[in-house]
Amino acid sequence: MTWDVIVVGSGFGGAVTAHALVTAGFRVLMVERGGWVARGPQNWAANGVGLITPHYTTESAYAVTSGTRHYRAGSWHCVGGQSVFYGCASFRFRERDFETTTADLWLTAGTDAKVAPPMPKKKK
Repeated sequence: MTWDVIVVGSGFGGAVTAHALVTAGFRVLMVERGGWVARGPQNWAANGVGLITPHYTTESAYAVTSGTRHYRAGSWHCVGGQSVFYGCASFRFRERDFETTTADLWLTAGTDAKVAPPMPKKKK
């Protein structure tokens, strides 16, 4: 298979970017490090959120500089990335929310992103 674009990460940025590209006609491959966050009480308790969740790791930390502040940050390795834990809310969809329907299930939060259509294929 061939792809026009590969999107790394399924968090807020990756999901919105991939949606805009697919809508514009690009063939998009999205890759994610980590699996789904399990549904259940283990993720509703105090030790199942934010930086203390098992889905957050500093295994591949990166350097952050903000003015004179320097620190190392980790990342979330799960489908949806940090967006799953954003704002102390954990969006856990049901399996049926992802079933194929004739309705357009995509929700774009007021994005005005403009994406150019794919370039036509060159004939050999």
